[in-house]
Amino acid sequence: MSKAERIRRQLPQAIILPACVCVASHIKATGVVEHLGNPGSIVVGPDPQHPSFDPRLLLRAFTDAGIAMEYQADAFPAIWTKFFFIASFGLVSARYNQSIGQVHEDPALHARARRLMQEIEAIARAKGIALPADLIERTFQKAATFPYHTPTSLQLDVHTGKARTELDLFAGAILTYGEALGLPVPETRAIYQEIQELMAAGRQQATPAM
Repeated sequence: MSKAERIRRQLPQAIILPACVCVASHIKATGVVEHLGNPGSIVVGPDPQHPSFDPRLLLRAFTDAGIAMEYQADAFPAIWTKFFFIASFGLVSARYNQSIGQVHEDPALHARARRLMQEIEAIARAKGIALPADLIERTFQKAATFPYHTPTSLQLDVHTGKARTELDLFAGAILTYGEALGLPVPETRAIYQEIQELMAAGRQQATPAM
C-alpha cells in the first residue's frame, strides 16, 4: 500500500496530492541529514479522487519559497519509477550490506535486483501505470550515476540495528500488491524473509547474556 493510500485511510475526505521526492540522503547522526549525489527533485500531481482541485496555486507557494517542484498531470509514473529504484536496490543492498555501486557491479546482485524490478513492473502494469518499456535499464543507468559507495537507507537501518525500517514499505508493499492482483512475487518473498532473518540475528547478538 502506498503512502497516499495509507493517508487516505485515515483522512478519507482530504485532498491528497500524489508526490515523488527524489533525493539521496540519510540520517548521519542525530539531527544531521547527509545529502549525497545530485540535487533532489519533487514531482507532484493532482489528487485523482478530487480532479476539480488544481494544486498548481499551492505549488506556486513552494516555488516562491525556493523549493523546486515539478507539476505533472499524472504523477504516478514518477512515483513508480522511484519505487523501482529504491525498492530493488534497497532490498538487495540491505540483504548483502553492499552499496548501490556494488549491487550494480556485482553480476549476482545485479541479477537479483533485476528480478525484483521485473516483479514490480508486472504489478505496476497490472495497475495501469504508464511506464516506459525500458524502465529497468533506465533504473540501472540511474544507479550508475550515484557515487559508488552510496548506501541505501534500508541498508543502513538493517545493519545498524534500527527497530523501525523501510522493509515493509518496500517488500511488504510488493507482497501486498502481488497477492491482491494474483501475481507471483517469489524473489521479493525470498529476500524479505532473508532480511527478516538478518534483523532477528542482529537483535539476538545485541541482547546481553543473562
